[in-house]
Amino acid sequence: MREKKPKLPKILESKVRDNIRTELKRHGIFHYKEWQGMGSAKGVSDIIGVLPDGRFLAIEIKTPEGMRRRERERIRKTDNPKEKIYQDIFIDNINRNNGVAFYATSSLDVFQELRRLGYVK
Repeated sequence: MREKKPKLPKILESKVRDNIRTELKRHGIFHYKEWQGMGSAKGVSDIIGVLPDGRFLAIEIKTPEGMRRRERERIRKTDNPKEKIYQDIFIDNINRNNGVAFYATSSLDVFQELRRLGYVK
């Protein structure tokens, strides 16, 4: 009989979002949580903000499991959930227009990206 692997606790996207927002506040970066609803543009990132030099900031939050699922879909080229396609398009549009947009699974991802770009030390 195979031994069952212990299940890791599920990481909630809301917890990841709260940690990321705390990191952004700590560095004085203006931002807000974008709430999707009727009339919202498809694919808009979870967090929208403005960096100190005026560049547009967009962060799409994924749990580690959500990121793994997204990568599996991309590898299989099925891209079934349409919002995944729209999220990629939104992020590409921001980056193409001199903004900063990326996926993050933790506040550490955000810190590392902002440090890489020179916004935090």
